[in-house]
Amino acid sequence: MVRELQPGDPQQIGPYRLIGELGAGGMGRVFLGLSAGGRPVAVKVIHPQLVAQPEFRTRFRREVAAARKVSALFTAMVVDADVDGPAPWLATAYVAGPSLSEAVTEHGPLSVSALLALAAGLAESLAAIHAAGVVHRDLKPMNVLLAEDGPRVIDFGISRAVEATWLTEAGIVMGSAGFMSPEQAEGGEVGPASDIFSLGAVLTFAATGEGPFGSGSSQALAYRVVHSPASIDQVPDELRPLVSRCLAKEPGSRPGPEDILAEIGPVQPVAGWLPGAILSGYASAPGAAGLPAPGGDLTSAGAGESTPGEEGGTHAPVSQDGPTVASRGPVLPATGDGRARRRSRRPLVAAAVIAVLVAAGAGIAAALSGGTPPRAAARPHVAVRPPAAKVSAHPAAPATPSWTFPTPNSVDGTAAVANGLAYIGDDNGNFYALDAATGALRWKLSTGQSVVSRPAIVDGTVYVGSENNDVYALNAVTGAVRWKTNTTGSVDSGPAVVGGVVYVGNDNNEVFALDAATGAVRWTQQTGDNVTTNPVVSGGTVYLGCEDNYVYALNAATGAIRWQHQTGGPVNSSPAVSGGTVFAGSDDGKVYALNAATGAVDWTTTTSGKVDSGPAVSGGTVFVGGGDTVYALDAATGAVDWTRHTGGIVISSPAVSGGTVFVGSGDGNVYALAAATGAIRWQRQTGGDVNSSPVVSGGTVYVGTDNDAVYAMSAATGS
Repeated sequence: MVRELQPGDPQQIGPYRLIGELGAGGMGRVFLGLSAGGRPVAVKVIHPQLVAQPEFRTRFRREVAAARKVSALFTAMVVDADVDGPAPWLATAYVAGPSLSEAVTEHGPLSVSALLALAAGLAESLAAIHAAGVVHRDLKPMNVLLAEDGPRVIDFGISRAVEATWLTEAGIVMGSAGFMSPEQAEGGEVGPASDIFSLGAVLTFAATGEGPFGSGSSQALAYRVVHSPASIDQVPDELRPLVSRCLAKEPGSRPGPEDILAEIGPVQPVAGWLPGAILSGYASAPGAAGLPAPGGDLTSAGAGESTPGEEGGTHAPVSQDGPTVASRGPVLPATGDGRARRRSRRPLVAAAVIAVLVAAGAGIAAALSGGTPPRAAARPHVAVRPPAAKVSAHPAAPATPSWTFPTPNSVDGTAAVANGLAYIGDDNGNFYALDAATGALRWKLSTGQSVVSRPAIVDGTVYVGSENNDVYALNAVTGAVRWKTNTTGSVDSGPAVVGGVVYVGNDNNEVFALDAATGAVRWTQQTGDNVTTNPVVSGGTVYLGCEDNYVYALNAATGAIRWQHQTGGPVNSSPAVSGGTVFAGSDDGKVYALNAATGAVDWTTTTSGKVDSGPAVSGGTVFVGGGDTVYALDAATGAVDWTRHTGGIVISSPAVSGGTVFVGSGDGNVYALAAATGAIRWQRQTGGDVNSSPVVSGGTVYVGTDNDAVYAMSAATGS
């Protein structure tokens, strides 16, 4: 729900009276505001630390100017902004409706008639965007809002004026895997044709419930976008030829927006173009029911909560395809217990307003921070720190410091916390040491390639891998490089450090044992494919999963294979060892319990999808994600104790602390679940896919997201 303004919060921004906070993130804070005439807007206020950066105002000014150039029926508009004041801010228009991602996730694929209207609306929107000299660069289901009178394209956060010079570092690839064009995935020149490719991917999702390149890691999706044919067999015949042309690998082979409109014909969204169930619970006009009276409260719809769109303007609920700011209309209050009538994964209240802000402001903020925002109206990439959505009773607890640290790219890796510092890497090749209490940057190492390896901290040294093929040993206090060893393959595996030895895998089908003091290679062991999992060392044995479908047990002293057990798919699930049993998941959709001494199968349990999540074992229970569901399994038998569905794929590995299971989801939420029952204690929307695994330390949960940010949130409340 929308959080009340706190002492010290602004009461007025420009001409807008503020009535609550919608969220916060790496770019700033997003507030629900009312114009002098009582119309709701989302107002994003930029963080002071960003304003202090010399290049920030230049980027902010250009993105606001670019967003203001776009004026069309099917885009969410920037209504006001102050780019030169001491606290720059952006306000965006109100859009009442869910994101396409949420609508399809909750109600299924659209009908042919709705698909045609959607295609026409999006094509018209892109025509206006491109006519203004702007390339969106991140068109995806979460950045498309569905209103009663048609779709709205939001989040120009990583767009740029075609004629302008990009102001960030060279070589940065921005966009959302699975929906970006091949040229964008390869870091090449991106023009209007790139948005057409994304349009084809969005229409595929709307027609089938899945993107044309399936699901998986960002790297896997990007590879398929470039090298694999699109899977569009399930797209209805009426749209398949058009979608196929949009998804052509060569930009010059794709149609333009005008070509699409000419082919579709005079099909435009009108009232009733969507089933009523999709729009139920959204106020049809600004100022309608659901908005609080002055001094009143806003109730969020459903269990979900709206979250910051990292560099955008507004936030709205997030869906499986990644963060997007969807402008959600205020949710109509329910009768009786006061909860919203429409059940949603995130608080709709904040989402609605945030969506608005996000929609228009997304363009600006996103470009500024370089990340992707949550879904909101104009899905701006404004990092907003939304309040946690409480969906079940949970005892109040003392507040713990929370913060958001913006990064120039996605954060898919997992943090490690020690001695007051949180260590984590991003997909832009940076490895950070952040103050655990405040999020202030202590030091940074640039490796040149993505850092998704989970760090290990031992005796004042941080060990971490990079996709530049190196394993690093760094001074934990200063970041100075003590040594680095080239493994000849990308290192996504998180090192395990035991007995003066660093154990780690790479993408060159190898496992390494390195001297922890010098980095010298003690032994290597060849496997049948990439090793991206985090090794676990127990009883003189190294256990790990491999993409050759095997779980391995290696002699820790020599690397010799003690046993290997074949599963029905790649093993990207990092194993857990407890009570003489190795627990691991496989892409065959099963969780395996293997005898740690022999590899014999004790039991297997089938889940609803691929199991890339690493199991966590606590109190005789195995907690793990499979498909879009979190499972609690009896460690002795594999029997299912409880399940909890989320709004997206669960790649994140659960963390268990104080009777609570913390886990991230592709719907953009971090969930806190009761370990005994699976009941949702709170869920916090971040605006980006949460592939990072939460880490709990000192009452705080640390996690990274595809919204280009690292978050620290209260373990008790999610705030």
